[in-house]
Amino acid sequence: MKRIVFLLLIIVLTACNGKDSLSKDAEAAINGECNDFYFSIKGNQNSKGEWIYHMKGQRYYTKTFAEECFAYETTAQAAGYRKAKV
Repeated sequence: MKRIVFLLLIIVLTACNGKDSLSKDAEAAINGECNDFYFSIKGNQNSKGEWIYHMKGQRYYTKTFAEECFAYETTAQAAGYRKAKV
């Protein structure tokens, strides 16, 4: 019985650790803005329901109201976002 509880505890801790490592590279936006120093990639949902991310230098970056912020493109992509086309 102790062995089963121990294994379940390891599984739970492993699952939590994976989520924590992803959350270090993403955060919720505050009033539509991101922390430009570390979380400079803005993510939001467009009018078609697609999840898009915008990077500094892209056409609509400054006008984008962020719903979520990312540190890396790969993190945004793993969260289901695609790069803005313009």
